[in-house]
Amino acid sequence: KHVNPFAPAALAVCLGVAAGGALVRHALALRASRALVARAEAAAWSTTTLAAGPRSVRLIVSHALEGTPFTGGLFEPYVVFPKSTWDALGDDERDAALAHELAHVREGHVLVASLSRLVCAAFVFVPFVRRAEARLRDALEAAADERAVADGACPYALASALVRVREHVRASARPPALALGACHGSLGARVADLLEAPVPAPRAQVGAGLLVAALVGLVVFRSLVLP
Repeated sequence: KHVNPFAPAALAVCLGVAAGGALVRHALALRASRALVARAEAAAWSTTTLAAGPRSVRLIVSHALEGTPFTGGLFEPYVVFPKSTWDALGDDERDAALAHELAHVREGHVLVASLSRLVCAAFVFVPFVRRAEARLRDALEAAADERAVADGACPYALASALVRVREHVRASARPPALALGACHGSLGARVADLLEAPVPAPRAQVGAGLLVAALVGLVVFRSLVLP
């Protein structure tokens, strides 16, 4: 059988259109992310500067957003922390969550995530490319957890913060597509890894472990009983 001579060209055009449309959506997502950060700054409850290694990071605690804290900014990194979530966390949980977000900046995860998102947009027609990009983001979240603990964050406080944030995000907006936030990644696997990390205070370990178990149970109960 003969192949239509125009078939390769037609296929190339279709793939080019698909990739071009995905790149346009990528550019629109970037624009939306910038607008969201600008809105957070306009309604900021507090704005401070934190250090992540040699880099300075803006911490914006804002009334304008709900849900998970998130990290973004390739050249001028920032952490946006919704005020309602800030208030929902205890001091240790808040410190651990900030350590996690700063770990993204220290390790250059925002650049990696942005490049992977761009590649995914350009090759959207390739099978499983979206799944590969999602698994990479999961790995970045797990790596930020590990770095945060290595930098001194209490693993149990971080696990508790992750569960609280995920519960808080259930009916709230997710972070921008080009940012890294706590709702990305496998919650169960991340909490399990953190609970296995050594911590020096046995009494604190037991109390925090029970708290995390109770919070995880609450999330599962609400998911089953109150969909």
